[in-house]
Amino acid sequence: MQKQKVSQVAKALFLELIMLLTVTSEGKLYTIPDKWRIFMNNSLPEFQGGGRSGSYRLVSALPKDNPSSRPESLRSDDENLGLAFLNFNGSNKYYLALMFGTRNSSTAAPVWIANRNAPVSGNSMLAKTGGRLQLLDANGSVAWSPNESVAYIGIQNSGNLQLFDESETPVWSSFDRPWSALMPNQKLVTGQSVVSNKNASDPSEGSYIAEIQASGSVGYMSIDSKKKQPYMLWSFVGSQIGSPSVNCPGYRTALSFTPAGEMSMVYEPIRVGGNEQPCGSPLSGEIFPGNTTMRYFQLADDGTMVSYRRELANGSWELDSTSQFFPPPAPCGSYGLLEKGKQCQCLTNEANNSTTSALGSCAQPEWSSLANCSSRYETDFVTLAGASYFANTFNPPDRTGAAMQDCLEQCKSTCSCAAFFFDQALQNCFFIEDVLGSLTVDSNKTQQLFGFLKYQNYSRLLVYELMPNGSLDRWIFSDNKNKLDWKRYGMVLLELIGGRKNLDCSKMESPLSWYFPAWAMSEIRKGNTMQVVDPNVKDSADTPLLVFLSNL
Repeated sequence: MQKQKVSQVAKALFLELIMLLTVTSEGKLYTIPDKWRIFMNNSLPEFQGGGRSGSYRLVSALPKDNPSSRPESLRSDDENLGLAFLNFNGSNKYYLALMFGTRNSSTAAPVWIANRNAPVSGNSMLAKTGGRLQLLDANGSVAWSPNESVAYIGIQNSGNLQLFDESETPVWSSFDRPWSALMPNQKLVTGQSVVSNKNASDPSEGSYIAEIQASGSVGYMSIDSKKKQPYMLWSFVGSQIGSPSVNCPGYRTALSFTPAGEMSMVYEPIRVGGNEQPCGSPLSGEIFPGNTTMRYFQLADDGTMVSYRRELANGSWELDSTSQFFPPPAPCGSYGLLEKGKQCQCLTNEANNSTTSALGSCAQPEWSSLANCSSRYETDFVTLAGASYFANTFNPPDRTGAAMQDCLEQCKSTCSCAAFFFDQALQNCFFIEDVLGSLTVDSNKTQQLFGFLKYQNYSRLLVYELMPNGSLDRWIFSDNKNKLDWKRYGMVLLELIGGRKNLDCSKMESPLSWYFPAWAMSEIRKGNTMQVVDPNVKDSADTPLLVFLSNL
């Protein structure tokens, strides 16, 4: 038994040694001596990158195997990857980047950026100071600097930039610090993530995160540091973020893409040669068709996962395909409405109103940001039948077995609640603090799914007794708040006739009776106009006048 344990340990150590030798032997090493520095200026040749990547200048250094030679461009053995100063998309903001496709210098694209959140200006430099590699701005400020002491630097053909100590042992790796892009066969493991770019001209951290957890991979949306909301889940266990976590000692989750466009996720041993048993079966699926070695993957700034392929004919990088596995959570923008087969509908700054947007660039309406407990106006809800929210698919409900009215009152009295969504069939309620993405509308589920967006109701009409000295309304409301469009005027008139608000979840005796405007319209079309009238005044009302007003 003891001999068996010793044999297993020896085997594990041998495999680790082989892996270490394999890692250190791949790729040419370049010497980084003390006080080494290279400036980003016209002394380095400038190349125009492919697509929207911008121009770049390759960093040069002395090869370790021939230190007496002239400095040469710091590239991988196959010359397809190079370390460069990048002017990202012509923004005149500069970054230290790993460029893919440098063999054909005019079409290289960035696949990793060191200082994505701290761009430098022109005439910055890469230098070795106190044993450490530093990217310094022209004013001397440090934009990027690993903590490890460095003697050599190298780029593997796989796209991994590595730093080495005096013994040529790797002490730092770009694969351990992913950007928004992934090379073929590059692994993302438990605790790692990729973050999208802010936009096409800014590679700083954007609104979307693909994160590897013990139970699988999760896509999150987060804007301006607001609470993360899930929009994608590929899990070994369960279909919700709240599913039981995986306890798999000695193993980690590993996600990777192959050149053939297949995405796979497996449990792999943390230590090479580990003899623990995997905790779950591997998952795999082809999400980008076609096989090519010159390909990289990227989490785009809209939350989708895209593939870029090198065209052999002209060497350019082309958008290969977009995976539907990472559906964009905001195709219509914040508070936009998306119904299958139709254009985006944007809620306007007038509650209960919307406009069509072919581009899907809806902006958050002003009324949604004003709904808070300190407002002097009454809180109300825009009601959307058939509406659901992307995060609800992956989050457990906040309340189960609840009545719609209870959920409404809870959201209304909770300052942080911006909206809630109710499933009538399951009696589940989801509360949302920030509506970051779009709402999906299903016309086949208008009796089951309901969305309620909180706003401050400025259009309440006050009915006064005769006041010889006037009222305070001209002091309370500004000129723009006095104006009512025809739609608001009609809503107020309808509420006066019916003697009730447009939303009353206590009235569930017939379909849509809880939403007064829809129910009233249905009754009027049936010829039952007097059913809409307030029961307290129905007997003494002027019937022809009420019928006339109801049909306005």
